[in-house]
Parts: sequence; C-alpha cells; structure tokens
Amino acid sequence: MEQPHRIDTSQEPLAGNAASTAATPDPRTTLANEPMHLRQVLAVVVATALNAMDGFDVLSISFAAPGITAGARFPTIGGATAV
Repeated sequence: MEQPHRIDTSQEPLAGNAASTAATPDPRTTLANEPMHLRQVLAVVVATALNAMDGFDVLSISFAAPGITAGARFPTIGGATAV
C-alpha cells in the first residue's frame, strides 16, 4: 500500500534570511498535512456551485439560440446566421 504524499520542505528558502523563516511554518507543509476546515470546505462548495451555474447559463443559451434567431428573423448566409 502506498504511503500518503508528503511535501518535502527541507530545502533552503528562496528569499529572506534563516532567522525570519525559522519562526514561520512553511504553508506548503500546512496545506499538505492539515485537514480542511469548515470555512475552506464552504468556500470550495460555493465556488463550485457558482461555476456550475455559469456553465448552465452557457449550456441553456446554446439550446435556445436556434429558437431565438428564428423568432428574431435574422438573415442567414449559407446556413449560418449573420448578425
């Protein structure tokens, strides 16, 4: 069975001195090893729901477009609507 993936943060920091980074935990370690809190889960759920609603908007207009263009009597050129 494969072990869960852990991020190795033993490398030297890219910027700053060692004194300023010693007291501050590496955020990559925290993100990789800590569970998500309720607020983080809610933020992901809200973002996913908004993305789904936006996608539904585009999907519904693609189905409604032929009826809209036929009802508006736009001129067609070679089968394509010229707007």
